[in-house]
Amino acid sequence: MMQSNRLTLDYAEPEDVLPCLKQISGSENWRSVRLLGNNGSQSTYKIKTWAGACYHLRLGQASSTEHIQTEGYLIDGVYQVLDQQNLMITPALKLVACGRCHQDCRSYLLTHWVDGRPGSQHIRHLDQAQEYRLGISAGLTLSAVHCLAGPVDTMPWVEQIAKRCRQLESGLPPVMKQQKAVAAALSFLDNNRSVVRNRPVRVLYNNLSWDHMVMYQDVATILVNFSQWRYGDPLYDLAPVLTDLSRTSIPFASGLLDCYLSQRVNTRTMRPIVYYAVLRALERLQRVHERKMPDATAVRNIERLAENTDGFGQIVPRWYPLRRRWQHDTDTLWTGG
Repeated sequence: MMQSNRLTLDYAEPEDVLPCLKQISGSENWRSVRLLGNNGSQSTYKIKTWAGACYHLRLGQASSTEHIQTEGYLIDGVYQVLDQQNLMITPALKLVACGRCHQDCRSYLLTHWVDGRPGSQHIRHLDQAQEYRLGISAGLTLSAVHCLAGPVDTMPWVEQIAKRCRQLESGLPPVMKQQKAVAAALSFLDNNRSVVRNRPVRVLYNNLSWDHMVMYQDVATILVNFSQWRYGDPLYDLAPVLTDLSRTSIPFASGLLDCYLSQRVNTRTMRPIVYYAVLRALERLQRVHERKMPDATAVRNIERLAENTDGFGQIVPRWYPLRRRWQHDTDTLWTGG
């Protein structure tokens, strides 16, 4: 255990960490710093002040400074949007500071600490009404992310998706392509290539999963870890709702879709989401093949998508409550190229 200026570090760290901490504005008021994790390129910490406040600190390398600063501004922007819309009903992740330290050799991102339970732990202890309310909260926060503008030119996104589809076609082995669900998924991608055209480009959270949500009782879902942000079609962020979140909690997934899509869950709005979900599921299968690591879940994800859409012939998933489907639309899939 080390101590300097009343600051306690309850772990062993490289020699440059303490000088880094001292250069961050406000660190003279910190009481303790606890290491949460280290993946080589960056370390994360929980900080407590003498006044009782808590912060989350990510300390990275100089090469990540621009990304971390932009990430900090995104966090600030998202929660400013929520504040302006009077949707902040509990303390949430907010930017405190970001920049460089230790002679510009390290980058840092300091945010308020979020109290609550990880989504994967909390969601299993709630009733359906509570899960649905938390899904609505997640939809509100995701909408706030997508309020942040991206590039005007949409062609890079269209070209990127087209490239990923071509890589799938060439990367999946013939034996996998012959599997019924995989063949149907590939056909769906091929027949619906136009779905990505003329789509808006915004900031994407690009990291929607139970592990990156913190839930405050049954009141609010708070998104954390904005480190994988990117620019793209906002509906791309909803793909995990079909592949992962709905597998654990249908009420949560339904609440998120209801909120984000303003209860207009229909073929027109769902088709791009299913498209992106299929793309991501097939890419996971391709990665499993490339790494030669058997993973039944990768195949099962595609089979489940096919089951929930009658082999991609019905675009609104079976698990979505029929009574809330938009009355002026049809469930039949449009298959034009």
